[in-house]
Amino acid sequence: MSLLDRIGVERFFNRTQQIMAAQPLFAWLGAPVAAVGKATCEIELQLREEFMNDWGTLQAAVLYAVLDAATLVASRTLAED
Repeated sequence: MSLLDRIGVERFFNRTQQIMAAQPLFAWLGAPVAAVGKATCEIELQLREEFMNDWGTLQAAVLYAVLDAATLVASRTLAED
């Protein structure tokens, strides 16, 4: 039985939101977890000027941080410990 199955989506989602909000990077990014499900995680990111490079595109580091967190949360939904 996966962690998500054991504790339920709502509890997993709420706990994930708390953990992410407590991390200084994600608090500064203003990138909350919007949804979780089995092997999925959606994180919202409102683009701001300070996230952009001199070409006006999103800094890769910002994108990587959000993708890394979403991948971690999505994989954690499948954990069986």
